[in-house]
Amino acid sequence: MKIIDSIKEMLGTKLKRDIKRPYFFWDLLRNGFLDVRLYIKHSNTLINFYQKDKLEAQLYKECHRIEKGMSLSEIREGFGIAAFQTILQHLTDLEKIDPESEAKEYAGAVVKGYLELHREFEFDDQLKAILDSITGMSPGTRSGAGTIELTRAQLQAGSRGTFEQLVACRHSVRQYRPEKVDVGLLQEAARLASRTPSVCNRQAFRVRFFNNKERVDQLLRYQSGNLAFRSEIPVVAVISVDLRFFEGAGERNQAYVDGGLFAMSLVYGLHFVGLGTCFLNWSVRHDVDKAFRKVAFIPETEVIITLLSVGNLKETFKVAASPNKEFGDLFQLIED
Repeated sequence: MKIIDSIKEMLGTKLKRDIKRPYFFWDLLRNGFLDVRLYIKHSNTLINFYQKDKLEAQLYKECHRIEKGMSLSEIREGFGIAAFQTILQHLTDLEKIDPESEAKEYAGAVVKGYLELHREFEFDDQLKAILDSITGMSPGTRSGAGTIELTRAQLQAGSRGTFEQLVACRHSVRQYRPEKVDVGLLQEAARLASRTPSVCNRQAFRVRFFNNKERVDQLLRYQSGNLAFRSEIPVVAVISVDLRFFEGAGERNQAYVDGGLFAMSLVYGLHFVGLGTCFLNWSVRHDVDKAFRKVAFIPETEVIITLLSVGNLKETFKVAASPNKEFGDLFQLIED
């Protein structure tokens, strides 16, 4: 052992890393392949779609699409027929697996809110038949679905209360006042978020705020979930993490962990200083990511985690209710 230790000491740090480089490469390649294999095996992408959890996840996704549409400043009457068709199909499939699923009641409750919003609107025969079928399968007894009407005063009061109040009153906001956002508020929110924990305190996260409306609109064309309220978004935040701060196969996903933590801290910080936010997910292919980077001036050394829309709150506005699942679905206590 003394001989080996002496050899290691003689080699020096740089030479030791050079010698280990082929192993690092193979280890990273192997673990990356296993990541892909697990994703193919268990995600909704290719196989085993007709399972309870997967169908419920898709129902939540499609129902939330309707909630988002109802939370906009300008609502297009009769919107969402494609989403409702998908909801009906998933309900039909889920009925065969678990007739008591709470996701079914979420779907019915969303349709109830949609019908309430369209009291004076005459549906075409196809959409009316779909909505009738959904309500026939799910009476919508679940509360807390659809939209919630809020005031700026309510959100700002809650954001300065207890932590429980801050968390409870934060919602994804898709309605903003047109004036420019105070740069000092953005700086204060980022300063608060800078206290986010990171692996070995490496602090690899970054945030870039864009407030030029022409540039904001240009950036938002690369993200697919903002079109219906893009015209109202005054600021886009881009959160990224520098890959140069990590090493080895074991840290291949650490950028996303640290970046996700920072993103949530930043959202709470923006909420605390009185601004509205909405996560704009960055689930894109490499070609889109590459094109976006050129417009946003983000080097390939950084991985983009997510985007945020940021703006001043209106006096009154609606938000998607986005009800939580049952607490027991996420909490476990393992004592043995």
